[in-house]
Amino acid sequence: RISASQRWRLPRSSRIARRRRQVVTFISFFTTMGQASFGFPLHTHTQQETTFLCCVCLEHVSIYHAFRPACNHPTCRACLTEYVKTKTNDGEVNDKDLICPHHDCKAKLRTDDILDLLQHEPETLTKFLDFKAQHFKPEGRDAFECIMFQCPTPNCAWSMVPSDAMKVQCLGCKKYWCPQCSGEPHLPYTCQEAPDERVKQCLRDIGGHQCPACGMGIEKKGGCQFMRCKLCNHTYCNVCGASVTPAEEHAHLKFGLFANACVNVPKTG
Repeated sequence: RISASQRWRLPRSSRIARRRRQVVTFISFFTTMGQASFGFPLHTHTQQETTFLCCVCLEHVSIYHAFRPACNHPTCRACLTEYVKTKTNDGEVNDKDLICPHHDCKAKLRTDDILDLLQHEPETLTKFLDFKAQHFKPEGRDAFECIMFQCPTPNCAWSMVPSDAMKVQCLGCKKYWCPQCSGEPHLPYTCQEAPDERVKQCLRDIGGHQCPACGMGIEKKGGCQFMRCKLCNHTYCNVCGASVTPAEEHAHLKFGLFANACVNVPKTG
C-alpha cells in the first residue's frame, strides 16, 4: 500500500493507471451488488445499442450516422441521400415515388427531410425543385384557373400564372412572355397566327412581301412591278398583289412597268 505522501511522487501515468483500476473495481462491485440486492442489471453500451441495421446497405451503422424520417425508420444518411439522388435523377419526385426505403413502409419523405439530405448536393437540389415545380398541381379553385409556366430564359424561375394569360412578366428576369407558347408576346394574335404575323412584320421592315399564292417571303430590290415567285412560279402585280399573266402584264400596268400604280391602284401626283 502506498502512503499519501509517496503517492504524488509517482509518475503521472502511474497515477492515472491506478485511478482507472479503482474505477473498474468500483463498477464491478456496484454491478454485482445491484444484481444481487436489487434484481436489475447495470446498463452497459453494447454494439447492438450503439449501432442499427440500415435497410438500404444492410450494414450495422453507428447511430450517430442515422437519419430518421417521419416514420422513424432509421437509415444511414449516406444511403438515404443516394436514394433521394437516384429518384431525383430519374424524375421520380412525386409523393408516391419518394417514400421510406424500408421494405414494409410506404410513408412519404417530407420535403424538409429531402432538403436537409440534399443541402450539400446543389445540382441535385436544383433538379429536385425544378421537377417539383413541373409536377405541381394547384388544388381547389386555382386548379382550373392557373398553370405552371417555366421562363424560357436559361436557369430562370417557374411561375404560377392564369391559365388563359397571353402575356406575363417573369419575376426572375423581368422579361415578358406568352405562357401558352413560351414565345414573345404576340397580342392581339393567337399563338397559331403569331408566326405568320412575325414573318409579315419582318418582311414589312425590309420592304418585302409574301407571294399571294404560296406565301413565300420575297424581297424586291429592283426591276419592274411584274413579279414571278421562284418557288411556285406564280406571276402577280407587285403594286396590288393581284394575279397577272404575262399576257396581261402591259394592260394591268398601264402606267408603266416601273410605276408604283396599276389598274387597281390609281397613280398619284
